[in-house]
Amino acid sequence: MVGLVQPMPKRKISLGEKKPARPSTRSNQKQRESILRSNKVKMLRGEGNHATQGRKQKEEAARRMLERMNDDEGEEFVRMKEEQRRKQRE
Repeated sequence: MVGLVQPMPKRKISLGEKKPARPSTRSNQKQRESILRSNKVKMLRGEGNHATQGRKQKEEAARRMLERMNDDEGEEFVRMKEEQRRKQRE
């Protein structure tokens, strides 16, 4: 019969036996800095987070919808939105 594998017993490690923390290498530091720099640029352009992406998508959809509407439909749409805003305020 095959026995079950038992976990190795944990032994206490004294402070002297612990491995010292590995110093960060220069390449990792440069890579981290470049990522931070690119993130800053994204934030300046307004593409840094999900909220801005969602807002851009909504704006694009609204622009496309307005392009497809004729003048009468556009006026009706604006009137309807104004009524909705008025009801919300009340």
